[in-house]
Amino acid sequence: MRIIKLLLLILLVIVVVVMSLLFMVENNMAMTVDLFIFDLTLSSGSWVVLSFVVGAVAGLAAAAGVFVRMYGRQAQLRRKVLKLERTLDKLRRSTSKGW
Repeated sequence: MRIIKLLLLILLVIVVVVMSLLFMVENNMAMTVDLFIFDLTLSSGSWVVLSFVVGAVAGLAAAAGVFVRMYGRQAQLRRKVLKLERTLDKLRRSTSKGW
């Protein structure tokens, strides 16, 4: 199952890259953006693909904080469960000795 997921992910990445390249080739009208320091000229398709890539990277960067917090909380809860299981085991052993 893991191999199938990996293959589907690779296929999806290849499809997205090919579609992006086709989009950039079909939309080849040049556009110039003045960035105050210098002018940047790219095709309109390149601008659109570049903006999607920048948006994806920004989204992943924004989500990274949430994922780090989530994994930290998960580790904290695992330690708490382990501690409670040890305490429960100790209580079970202490009550079984009294009988």
